[in-house]
Amino acid sequence: MARGVKVKILTNDIPGNNYPDNKITAENLCKAGADICFRKFSGLMHHKFCVIDEALCLFGSFNWTKNAETQNIENLTVSDDSGVIYQYLIEFNSICSLNASALKSLKNPEICPSCGQPVLYILGFEDEGDYYTRIHIFRNCGCRVDIGEEIFNDLIDINFYNNYIGLIDYYADLDERYHDEIGQQEIERLDNEFRFQIEDYFSRVRHHKMNCPVIHAAGVKTYIVTDQDGGGYWCYKILWCERGMKNHINDDYPC
Repeated sequence: MARGVKVKILTNDIPGNNYPDNKITAENLCKAGADICFRKFSGLMHHKFCVIDEALCLFGSFNWTKNAETQNIENLTVSDDSGVIYQYLIEFNSICSLNASALKSLKNPEICPSCGQPVLYILGFEDEGDYYTRIHIFRNCGCRVDIGEEIFNDLIDINFYNNYIGLIDYYADLDERYHDEIGQQEIERLDNEFRFQIEDYFSRVRHHKMNCPVIHAAGVKTYIVTDQDGGGYWCYKILWCERGMKNHINDDYPC
């Protein structure tokens, strides 16, 4: 940190953090400039991983304690696979952003009495003219094959949509300029970085729940072409879904 390195730590807020040695260590790290987030969750924080400079990811059973280092039988994997790195970054940002009530809603979702499936709240957005982004919140469950019942509709600044387009244009430009000059590994890294940037951008919707218990997914209104004559259908293409929800969220929803 004295060398300008930024350090961010997320840990469970448990009584053990108040033990004298642990408390002193945390205080010293904070004084040195570390950003330490103590969070109360509805269960135990059981993750053990570290991402360094978006270049390495360390993960495994290793608990980052003296006992783990000197006494326990542990494993610690070090990976430079960009797919692994960015998935752990998404997970880190997700856990940092979720409070206890949101985590509880994800673990114990509302269940539709008709189909017995979880009730999902999906944010959809589209550009509306030169100045606005229109956002919708839809209530979905297993009873619906489409996007579901609209429960919220409003206009926000066009930048919400334009920033998304800006990310697409930025990475498309990188690919066009450097595709023939870089190796396959760097192409894959840029592809994984692009997916991370898109997911990370739309993950911020969890801060704006529009009176929903939690937002489960976000998607952009898109026309999907299904035949060579230009036929197809309008849908919301899902760009991000909340942690643990991939098995419940479709790739797109007709609208």
